Amino acid sequence: MKKLFNYFLPYMVGYKKEFIFAILGMVAVAVGTAGTAQLLKPILDDIFINKDKEMLALIPLIIIGIFALKSVGKFVQTYFTAYIGDDVVRKLRNKLALHLMHQDIEYLNKMRSGELLSRITNDLNRVQNVVSSLIPAIMIKVMLIVTLTGYVIYQSPKLAFYFLVIMPLALFPLQILAKKMKQYSKRSQESTSNLTSRLTEIFNNIEVIKSNSSQNYEQERFAQENYHFFTLTIKQIRINALTGPTLEIFGSIAMALAIYIGAIEVIDDNITVGTFFAFITALFMLYDPIKVLANIHNQMQDAVAAMERLQELFDNHPTIVSGEQILTSVDNLVLNNIGLHYDDEVALKNINLTAH
Repeated sequence: MKKLFNYFLPYMVGYKKEFIFAILGMVAVAVGTAGTAQLLKPILDDIFINKDKEMLALIPLIIIGIFALKSVGKFVQTYFTAYIGDDVVRKLRNKLALHLMHQDIEYLNKMRSGELLSRITNDLNRVQNVVSSLIPAIMIKVMLIVTLTGYVIYQSPKLAFYFLVIMPLALFPLQILAKKMKQYSKRSQESTSNLTSRLTEIFNNIEVIKSNSSQNYEQERFAQENYHFFTLTIKQIRINALTGPTLEIFGSIAMALAIYIGAIEVIDDNITVGTFFAFITALFMLYDPIKVLANIHNQMQDAVAAMERLQELFDNHPTIVSGEQILTSVDNLVLNNIGLHYDDEVALKNINLTAH
């Protein structure tokens, strides 16, 4: 995943203004989220317990202000991060198309047209999803986690300890699932390329297929490839389905301990009811971005596999490079020992030609 971030880092240059607005939007969302949890303390302690009417008149205005701040921040963050991501992918798509057009004919002939189309469209779409959606989501969720973690520690370091010790244990099984996801993602993308190539071959040669009445044969070949793609997709779905429950098991243990010990603290008058509920609310809010990050981590594996396949295209360079020197016109053109071959099959050999 670090490799993916490092790859896109040079493309991010030139978006200073957009990054500033995006970060300001993220800060607004994070502050508003933590403020929502903090509101429970005065609502319970000052209004319901101490019967403070002045606070009752003030709280509704604060609620409107906090949610307005979150809404504006979310819009600004979503728009500018998506703008950066989509523009970066636009540049990458242009670069890839230009790179492929300068490749040797031999290389392009070896690559099936369906596979090239799949890499340029399907693989690049997976990368676009990361740059325009997942990376911004990671940034906002990380900021929320940092803000809410600081808030729960501020409210009660003792209660926060149990949650912050148990939740990291979930990283071990999640990391195993992520590795499996990357393996299946790469195989799934290869299978997608095979499907696209198979369809391209069928429709490009449909006259030959019909004239030989080989529709059933071609359908059987396509069905086998399609079933292989289906099995890989199901394996990816299974891993994604395991991520949430795995995290919930560890989260429920941490929550149960925090609630049990927090209730004892309230009974012993060590903390107020408002403080306890503000802490629990922040804890529930903290669980959501952690769960989202776990799911994003699996989706990132799909993008990493796609990026590796795209990088294979960028790593190939033409062996025939045009010179920059402009030559004067010539009267004679002589070709000596020219050959032509398709893969290992020789079509023409030792052709000599003189043109006047």
